[in-house]
Amino acid sequence: MAKNTHNSRCKGKERIGITGKLAEYTQHKRTSTPYILLHRSINRTKIELMKKTLKWVGLAILALVVVLGIYLAIVLPMGEKSDAEMTDEMIDILRGKMVEDYRNGEMKRDAHPKCLGLAKGVFTVDSTLDTNLNIGVFQAGKSYPAILRFSNASGTVESDAQKDFRGLGIKLIGVEGTRYDSTEINSQDFILMTNPTMPLGTVRLFYYAVYYSIQHGKLALLAKMILSGNMNVLKQLANGPKHDTSPLDITYWSTTPYALGSSVVKYKLVPTSKTKSSLPNPLSDHYLTENLKAQLEKDSASFDFYIQLFENEQNTPVEDAAIEWQSPFVKVATLSLPKQDIDTKTRWQLAEQLFYSPANALEANRPVGGLNIARAKIYRTLTEFRHETNGQELTKPSLELFRSLK
Repeated sequence: MAKNTHNSRCKGKERIGITGKLAEYTQHKRTSTPYILLHRSINRTKIELMKKTLKWVGLAILALVVVLGIYLAIVLPMGEKSDAEMTDEMIDILRGKMVEDYRNGEMKRDAHPKCLGLAKGVFTVDSTLDTNLNIGVFQAGKSYPAILRFSNASGTVESDAQKDFRGLGIKLIGVEGTRYDSTEINSQDFILMTNPTMPLGTVRLFYYAVYYSIQHGKLALLAKMILSGNMNVLKQLANGPKHDTSPLDITYWSTTPYALGSSVVKYKLVPTSKTKSSLPNPLSDHYLTENLKAQLEKDSASFDFYIQLFENEQNTPVEDAAIEWQSPFVKVATLSLPKQDIDTKTRWQLAEQLFYSPANALEANRPVGGLNIARAKIYRTLTEFRHETNGQELTKPSLELFRSLK
């Protein structure tokens, strides 16, 4: 027995010794010059292979873009169309898309179809407003009841977890004065979004986006933008969408210009609420609505409203909304939202029935620029089509409607 035990110990020591020597040999081999050179050579080969693969992928994409460009230039000649012609064609295309998208249910808006919530507020013009700015709806010390519709900008109803631009329509009620448009007779709309510029800043670019993306696919639009020298548009569209914490925590801009008597201005809305939201983890499909609801159940909310004055076509161009204006902002009003419950059946229904448009304005605060004129016609025509399709009458705002809104 003792002899067997002794033999086992000896064999164990031999195994340990052999293992140790193998480890030393392996370590020596890994640190030896030939091994290092071989390892580096393999890595270089892998890197070169990756570079070649990426190069061929890039060439393939470039070739596809070129082919698409030839197709767009030869097979689909655009010709020179006027803003009015492009606007009418966009209406036809968007009307067809709405029919297809909502074939099996109630038709929603062509743009900003997902409402995040409908809120009540009060828009109060500063009592110390400069007399030069005391024009149209901006009457010093005047207060207006307001109905706010928060939304996602995507043309389809998608999860809030998707990065997106956000939109805000503000409808002031009890507005008096000479009308630019008579669809509504006592209101004024501000149409805002969460980006200082409109990436598709001209009627033609807006038309390209509608025509190519809907009729021929997003790749066709990509090719058109690249070949027409509008890469900056693609960058803005790619970098602009975000994960926002709440519709009450965001800065909004009009992006397009409006009249202020004989002057021209843009609008900006800056949040000033004490209560803020945070991003949930994970992001839910309706987290923006949930945060909006929670904030207004807990506390009131507020914004400061600014105007930005036109200076010249170089610093503040009117006809290209993709260029950010370089002029100071002037605070002219405050928007206050009291504590309230946004999650009611009445509000969700009204959010679908109300109509917001750049054209819903006093003559003194009318929309300016070709893009605004096109948007106004598109919004009105498609709103009428949507309501007719749904068998609904267009709901017009009133003080009674505002007071009864629960």
